[in-house]
Amino acid sequence: MRNLCLYLLCIIMLTGWDYSAELDKIKSDIRKENLGWEAGETKMLKMRPEERKAYLMPKPPEIQSENIFTSDKGFFAAYPSKLDYRDYLGYNWMTPVRDQGSCGSCWAFSTLGSLEAIIKMYNSDPFMDLDLSEQELVSCTVTGSCAYGGSQLFAANYIKSSGITDEACFPYIAQEGDCKNKCSNPKIFEKIKDAGMVGFFSIASEEDIKAALVKYGPIPTSMKVYSDFYSYKGGVYQKSSGAGEEGWHAIVFAGWDDSKNAWLCKNSWGDDFGEKGYFWIKKGDSYIGWGTEYMVYKDELKPRLCASVNEINLTVNLKESPKKDFQIEVFNCGSWVFEWNATAMDVYVQIISKTGVAIKKPSVLKGFVDASSLTEGNYTSYINIKSDLAENSPLMIPVRISVVAKDLPDAGTDAAVQDIISDIFGTDSGIYDTHTEDSLSPFDVINQDISADDILSSDVNGSDDTADIFSADIISKDTVEIRDTGPVINNDAVVKPDSSGDAGSDEEGNSGCACAFIY
Repeated sequence: MRNLCLYLLCIIMLTGWDYSAELDKIKSDIRKENLGWEAGETKMLKMRPEERKAYLMPKPPEIQSENIFTSDKGFFAAYPSKLDYRDYLGYNWMTPVRDQGSCGSCWAFSTLGSLEAIIKMYNSDPFMDLDLSEQELVSCTVTGSCAYGGSQLFAANYIKSSGITDEACFPYIAQEGDCKNKCSNPKIFEKIKDAGMVGFFSIASEEDIKAALVKYGPIPTSMKVYSDFYSYKGGVYQKSSGAGEEGWHAIVFAGWDDSKNAWLCKNSWGDDFGEKGYFWIKKGDSYIGWGTEYMVYKDELKPRLCASVNEINLTVNLKESPKKDFQIEVFNCGSWVFEWNATAMDVYVQIISKTGVAIKKPSVLKGFVDASSLTEGNYTSYINIKSDLAENSPLMIPVRISVVAKDLPDAGTDAAVQDIISDIFGTDSGIYDTHTEDSLSPFDVINQDISADDILSSDVNGSDDTADIFSADIISKDTVEIRDTGPVINNDAVVKPDSSGDAGSDEEGNSGCACAFIY
């Protein structure tokens, strides 16, 4: 106990501020009032009272009564029970949590924290690395500063008219700064098409906030900060009865959870505050939703479905296999992000991966054709890829199928004999029928049912040496096969080429024949 007292005394002497008693009081109030959130030591709590207030705005952000968005515009009839843009359709659309430092620039971080996410979603690219310049808003807007705060709506109007550069062009210094310090040739320069308020009242309704979040993505908003909020570590925040008013703070609405009766917000006090820089707050608490704003980046959203192919063409040989696999890459060639599902028009077209998420990076739709119920002929079916959001839904991909039933070339077939004759004698060589002396092509040999024995024993172009080529041991007369290398297996018998490359030949002059002959 003595060591603890000495430790606390040292903190007081070094910082001039003892927050331990304040923290104990906050924890006690949370237990008594059954508020259910966790308080603890944070960077903000350890600061002196005047240092804490440097992160806030003395007055709430200004609002206006123009460009009002409300849920009665009918974008969605119903809303999901929860939404989290850190994990929306499997992807994180939020940019990293920033730290505004001891400057009342939360309004700038709120505006750009929202816009960065909107740009990523508009481009259907959750992997986009984007960091816009809060310093430009602090230094270049006449209505915003560190000392007096600002308005997200005024910041959005600046971006609409003048544009905004990136962090590399105008790095953040947590001070007023001079607008002339902005670089002249930024690599990134963004503008927005429009901005406005959410709801008719200064504090937007739950319905309006949900509608705006679904339609526009993460949106800027504000809240009143009470003294116990500095100690927030996790859970759903509610101000305790003993907490005092500190000032106003701008943040980003990033989602909600109806089971918690809470909004999810992105803060700008570093990722070591709260839940990795985020916090949950009870709906209606601490004036949350004040001055909520929406932004339209470029044109209105136009989600579009695209595929890697315009049609699928398959040939199915029933003698080989009645099934044939296929796959299509599906992606978003428009804006935003949405889910798709696929159906097939006919039962002989089966889809394995029936759903996916349409972003710039393609997802794969897999399936197969089962032609076992089909006869020979040509067939056309369709795969329909649908989304309620895509303006070109459904996307219809034709599946054109040619069904055949052909015997495959195999050992012992006439095709194999034909190939052997062509390889040995050449297509220009004549083979003379011993009975007619007429010249025959290799095809004539096959068509006239000349046996392999006749071929091997014939006088080719007047030479008696032809049979020497085929002087390998005769294993079987059922089939004729060619193998480039290695043992040749036929009717459980094997003929191995010798070391000189002969196909089992006894003649030295026949070295160089790179095949084994069995008949």
